[in-house]
Amino acid sequence: HGHLRHVPTPALDWYALGVTIYVVVTGGVRPHAGGNAPPKNPAELRRALKQVSQPMAQVIERLTAEAPGDRGDGLELREMLVFSGVEWEKVIPEEWRRSSPLHPSFQ
Repeated sequence: HGHLRHVPTPALDWYALGVTIYVVVTGGVRPHAGGNAPPKNPAELRRALKQVSQPMAQVIERLTAEAPGDRGDGLELREMLVFSGVEWEKVIPEEWRRSSPLHPSFQ
């Protein structure tokens, strides 16, 4: 009780983002019972995403891939079609681009 089932990793963070996007765009509707997470079966996921634009469906499919190594990273995500109009240099502060705020250097 109270123990994490999975060790927090960047891949787990990407999965959580994929679940969040899935819930936002689908209203959390699943083709079967069991919570708001996307279906693990790729065919069921595609059926659930029929009403979602293809570029957004690709983002969700990528971020919720079963194999953590298949989820990509922030740089790959930024290059996906759904984000093609985003001017990342205006969204991401310059100091974050130089060094990650998640990995501060301690002196």
